[in-house]
Amino acid sequence: MIDYQLTSVDTHEDKILQTLRGYNTQFTQQSSQPKSLYVYVYKEEKLVGAIHTRSSWDWVSIKALFYDNRDILLSIIKTVWEYYKEDVVGIKFFSPDKQRYEDFLAIGFVDRGTVEGTKKTVEQYYYADLVNDINQEIPSKYTVKTSSEEIETPTKLLLEKEATFNKEHNICDKNDDFAIVAFDEDTFVGGVTCDVYQDSIYVDLLVVKDTYRKQGVGKELMLRVEQEARRRKCIQINLGTAQFQAKGFYEKLGYYVVFTRQNNPIGYECYSLHKDL
Repeated sequence: MIDYQLTSVDTHEDKILQTLRGYNTQFTQQSSQPKSLYVYVYKEEKLVGAIHTRSSWDWVSIKALFYDNRDILLSIIKTVWEYYKEDVVGIKFFSPDKQRYEDFLAIGFVDRGTVEGTKKTVEQYYYADLVNDINQEIPSKYTVKTSSEEIETPTKLLLEKEATFNKEHNICDKNDDFAIVAFDEDTFVGGVTCDVYQDSIYVDLLVVKDTYRKQGVGKELMLRVEQEARRRKCIQINLGTAQFQAKGFYEKLGYYVVFTRQNNPIGYECYSLHKDL
């Protein structure tokens, strides 16, 4: 008999990740290892912009960002693109802040549509991406520095600035997380990790070991996520899945596609799905 346990993410995240990566590598053929980049922009000796980025599945994701104006944003993004462009399809962007979205469009990003939010978080998220070189020149009055590892002092300011921006624009950071894991006696069968954002939950990782698939384990894990979501009075569950993963499985559980990205990873579509509770 399979036992399901509600637990902390830290307790079993490594095991869930290892199992999921083992499955994903059957389909993904990345040309290089994932990389991280920090960009710091200075005017004279003052830090006026910074970003933390990471590549994964042939795309670059923005992990943290601040900038004082569009010229600084241009300096940041052009530097990021030049660093990654031989290894990735493009840079992904999404934000609930319309002004930031318009800033990204102004420097060369292409609109990819909007996704509705929830009552307590935001009205909608704006999606865009960059897949071509930026022809605009970096203004000479700025000094740009890069590092593959964080530099403590400017990174601390970057995170403080992002936290302030999020607070001023009512952008919610996650306020909790949890995991549900399945065991057959002492054997790990599968698990799911979730982030909680006020009235919504994001399913971050879900995996079931090959030998236990088609036995209802994944369905039971997701039903228990719904139970926990309702207990927390959440009204929506969000998740992402690739074409080779579990789109049909989620749709059978009542999830619907709200956003599709091509070549994420190369050769496959990637879907964002919602379910309203």
